[in-house]
Amino acid sequence: EADGFNETILPMDYKSGGQISDDVIWGSIVWPLPSGVRLTALMDCCHSGTGLDLPYEYDLRRQRWVEEINPAHSKGDVIQFSGCEDAQTSADAGGDPFSKYQAGGAMTQSFIRAFRENPHATYPAFMETIHRHLKRRGFPQRPALTSSQSFDVSARIFSFVEGIEPNRNMQIGRIKRKHIRPGRKMGSTVESLFGGLGVAAGAMAIGSIFLGD
Repeated sequence: EADGFNETILPMDYKSGGQISDDVIWGSIVWPLPSGVRLTALMDCCHSGTGLDLPYEYDLRRQRWVEEINPAHSKGDVIQFSGCEDAQTSADAGGDPFSKYQAGGAMTQSFIRAFRENPHATYPAFMETIHRHLKRRGFPQRPALTSSQSFDVSARIFSFVEGIEPNRNMQIGRIKRKHIRPGRKMGSTVESLFGGLGVAAGAMAIGSIFLGD
């Protein structure tokens, strides 16, 4: 990661079982996938930008893929939509498509709305719509798009089931190019997520997990 930190999932039993790093997640569910197999993941939780440790992140402003300094390449077609960047938190929000008595991730809401508006959008157009919905509602988080393959985003339509990208990575495995020291001082993960009021605003539970830095 560019910031020198690993992202981690905090299971409910993290005190006894520990955290699960993105390196472990990558090795468990990304690395084993062969070419021709697809996985689409949505991680709407805090510090989730590189939660699957995928090698390519799409830069919306420059409209191109940016490879990680120390990439982890695999053969499968894996795409991750993240609720925010690594240094950010993901907010909860009520309203459509959740009932007025429920709260869900703000990015999840925007994701669903973007898909309803245009279920056949390209990946950049889909991400721009998600960003627009969040900005309109006053959320500062910036969702990220990462991938195991640097596919042509202008030609590929977002779909959960169609258009599997074959492996194009010449080198497979982790490539170490540079040692990166952590770039910012962080409090403990537990403090950042479970502060003052029990659960910090913006900490998003999915099933029984949290994502931290």
